[in-house]
Amino acid sequence: MGRKRKGALSEVATSEVTTDLYSLVAQVGNAKRNPFSLIVADPPWFYTGWKGKHQGAASAAYSLMKTGDIIRLPVGALAAPDCALVLWGTWPKLNDAISVMEGWGFRYVTALFVWNKTYEKGTAYCGLGSYTRSGTEFCLLGLRGRMPRHSTNVKQVITSPVTKHSRKPEEIFSELDLLWPASKHPHRLELFSREPREGWVTWGNQVKDEQAADFSPIGDTPAP
Repeated sequence: MGRKRKGALSEVATSEVTTDLYSLVAQVGNAKRNPFSLIVADPPWFYTGWKGKHQGAASAAYSLMKTGDIIRLPVGALAAPDCALVLWGTWPKLNDAISVMEGWGFRYVTALFVWNKTYEKGTAYCGLGSYTRSGTEFCLLGLRGRMPRHSTNVKQVITSPVTKHSRKPEEIFSELDLLWPASKHPHRLELFSREPREGWVTWGNQVKDEQAADFSPIGDTPAP
């Protein structure tokens, strides 16, 4: 496949990669593309309380964003009237995650998944933390309209090893397929993605070097 111009949609198997979220919004607004009924987002949260190497490790791995800049992303314009938002976060960012969800036009419902982290050998992971050493992350569910589940057997806790920095367990996508099968909800969007994903439109600055999305702040309003 030839090199695509920056900002273009490129096809990888049955997936699409985009670097331009506003182009995607225009396609939905002009009825050239169906809005999405399932959106997964893993924002690169900025931690104001972190200093030195801890914040640096994250910023070295990917561009960080303040909460206000995340809220200003036009995600609501991409969502179908009936849509599920699956939003990753860490416990210090719980209030921020709910603010992002509401800012994008979704109502908070529950913690859809809790990632119980382990090391590769299966022992409990021991991370950083302000008071206790953290070992879990959450994945919140926000809804717009109605999105009834198609399975009652999906468990909330996912026990899976930590791999690359901030990379989330792949198991979540098979679980989402049980809750909302692609046959019923074929229009799917992954934000802040790391790689193309079959059956999904993906946007992120780590998908491919030549297709790096721009996470620059939007507007001049100070972010929280």
